[in-house]
Amino acid sequence: IGEIKDIHTIKYKKHSRDIVGDFNIVTDNCSGMVCVLDGIKYSEFELTIWFDNAKVCFKNGGDNVFLYTTKPSIYKGYNDLKLIKSYSKVLKEYALDSLKFLLNSEFEKNKAILKKHISLHQKIFGVIKEVDEVSH
Repeated sequence: IGEIKDIHTIKYKKHSRDIVGDFNIVTDNCSGMVCVLDGIKYSEFELTIWFDNAKVCFKNGGDNVFLYTTKPSIYKGYNDLKLIKSYSKVLKEYALDSLKFLLNSEFEKNKAILKKHISLHQKIFGVIKEVDEVSH
């Protein structure tokens, strides 16, 4: 989806030491919205990414991943989604794989990837700071 170019708030409010609301994200190749719900009494992380011919859903904090592709619908000119693969316990494997990745011998490559992650976090913290300044 490319590099993140912009993150800005659509509607938001400060909640404890966090923010909730809707945030627009623009990348090199697409844009989308992240919604952080307020007032729910449980912790939940779900992420759905829609593509022209597919959809990827992360459920249960990323522990389950579902991959869908399109198939012709019974309605002419439309498509339906068909589950093609699912993964379980992905998050636990991801943590171990990340550690193995960081410990491999490609130091310069890992350093460049970490710099990108730090840059993304700086953008996110910039949005949080902006929200904090507006709310005071």
